[in-house]
Amino acid sequence: MSGFNWPIAIYDFLGILVPGLGLGAVLSFALPSLPRLYVAYPVPMLLLAFVAGHVVQGLSRLAYHLLGHVWPGKTFWEASDDTLKLEVLGRLAIAYGPGLPREVLIKERRDLCYSLVWDRMDNERLFTALADFSRAAGLLALLFAGQSVYLWGAGTWTLPQGLTGLSLGLILFALFTTHSRFFRKHADSTVYHGFLAYSATAPKPAP
Repeated sequence: MSGFNWPIAIYDFLGILVPGLGLGAVLSFALPSLPRLYVAYPVPMLLLAFVAGHVVQGLSRLAYHLLGHVWPGKTFWEASDDTLKLEVLGRLAIAYGPGLPREVLIKERRDLCYSLVWDRMDNERLFTALADFSRAAGLLALLFAGQSVYLWGAGTWTLPQGLTGLSLGLILFALFTTHSRFFRKHADSTVYHGFLAYSATAPKPAP
């Protein structure tokens, strides 16, 4: 694709800026004056939101890594049948030659596939942006749930408000977590099937 790189722009918006703005929205329940800052100083606050979005993404990556030990979910590769796995690994071995150790081939299979088809992975970048957005939103939902308990304990919210906020936060967390895993599987599927399509037409290396 030439010209404007929309997948990168989409990721910057969905994966970084929106989570940063979402953090401000969540915190505004405890800091009611925060929205007025966005109105009074829109450019500095947007820049701050962009920086905050990077922080949210980093924390969500760590949080969901830990979550995987408690609430595991199958990746696309784990859910795939052996036929696809053997075909991918076999074609990777052909593409990279005998010099690549088998253990590296298996461990780095997704990155190895991606490096050969990166220039045709617009859909993968979009799915990744949606997956990372959902992951960040899941973390913000947990923050909202915890903040609801805090606001009730501090006397700012009534018990029904606190319970409603806690329930809503936990429901949204489960929803966004499910969506994040869904989009992640689609991103991985795009990489592996894109590699298989590429390898079927790519010239074979000389023996």
